[in-house]
Amino acid sequence: FEPKGLPSIWPHFSMFSDAQPGRHNGVIWPQVNGLFVKAAAQEKDYPVFSDEFERVTRLFNGTPGNIREIYNAISGAADGGWQNGGHWGAAQNQTWSATAYLNMIYNGIFGINFSTDGITFSPYLKSEWGPVSLTNLKYRNMILNLNLSGNGNHISSFKLDQVAQKKPLFRRI
Repeated sequence: FEPKGLPSIWPHFSMFSDAQPGRHNGVIWPQVNGLFVKAAAQEKDYPVFSDEFERVTRLFNGTPGNIREIYNAISGAADGGWQNGGHWGAAQNQTWSATAYLNMIYNGIFGINFSTDGITFSPYLKSEWGPVSLTNLKYRNMILNLNLSGNGNHISSFKLDQVAQKKPLFRRI
C-alpha cells in the first residue's frame, strides 16, 4: 500500500517515479481497487476491506461531486499519470470508478449476493460507519430499503417487512 491506497501495479516501471508515475502503474484505478475490496470482503478479510474502502472514500471526498478515473497513490490527487512522454489528465465523472465504489458498498458493507433463488446477505459494518441505510434499491418489480446497525459481520436479526426471518435471505418473487 502507498500512502493514499493500493496502486494497480507496483513498483514503478523503470522509466517512472513517485514524481512522474506511469499512467498504468504507480497510480490508483478505483475500478481495480473495487475488485480488490470486493475480494477482501468475500474472503472475510475485514481489516483489508475496511482500510482500502476508507482510502477510496477519502480519494473521492478529495474530488467532491466528481469521481475521477485515476488518482496519485502518493498525494491522492486526481492524476492521470505519465505516458508517451506526456502527462495525462484524470478523466472526470467516471462511471466505472463510481460503479466500483457502489460494488464496495453493496457487496462489502451490505453483503448483498444475488442468485437465481433471490438475495442473501453477509454484511460487514465497522462501528464507526454505522448505522447505515441503503434506500430505493430496485430489485425486479420491488424497491428495497436496507438498514444495518451494530458492528462486525454477525447478523443478530433479519427482518423482511418488519417480520423476523430465520435466515438472511430474500427469496425471488
